[in-house]
Amino acid sequence: MNYDGYYKYDDNIANSYDLDRQEEEHWKLENIYVEKLYRDINLSTLLDLPAGTGRFFQYYSKVEKIIGIDISDNMLNVAKKKADSLPFNILLHRGDAFNLDYPDDYFEHIVCFRLMHLIPPQQRQALLHELKRVVSKKIILQIYMAKVIPLYKKIFYKLKILFMKTQKSEKPWSHIQAYSLLQKDFDFLLLSTNLEIVKKTFLCDYLGGEVYVFELSKNTH
Repeated sequence: MNYDGYYKYDDNIANSYDLDRQEEEHWKLENIYVEKLYRDINLSTLLDLPAGTGRFFQYYSKVEKIIGIDISDNMLNVAKKKADSLPFNILLHRGDAFNLDYPDDYFEHIVCFRLMHLIPPQQRQALLHELKRVVSKKIILQIYMAKVIPLYKKIFYKLKILFMKTQKSEKPWSHIQAYSLLQKDFDFLLLSTNLEIVKKTFLCDYLGGEVYVFELSKNTH
């Protein structure tokens, strides 16, 4: 599958990834959400995908088997340092989210943050199908939800981005391709993959859009 943007998380981006984002409002709220969710949940298996730098690892202390998968070796190198510092075992390996080497229903939970916006629209359905295949209970999915905004605001945001680039103040990840996702697009994805929303949580506004966390399960009706 083609999600080349994520391959661009090179060594420089990986090593500064947490530092560059830790003051973001939604970064802090995402951490709070995951920490609270897994504070009192005992699980046998959990997949963190993409594992990234391992920012959530510390919250999985009540999970028996934790597997972190990422397509970037550079991100995994950073994640390994966090994993090695924790008193419980975390298995890390490089892998493809579209072709997971695990049997059906293998994981009780999948935690998937900050990935969907990197997936081209025509490939999102395949991604959710694969996550659904290997999960037995819940997918915890973070989404950057785009808004339908007036044309003048779109022009404003584009001009703002151009201005930032001329001032050389763009973020280290500014060159990485991202794809917008509207609520109607997400609704169609859930319908086409037969997933249902167990819980929907709004975190905050971000760059003219909104940040949500969805807890999804297989629709058994």
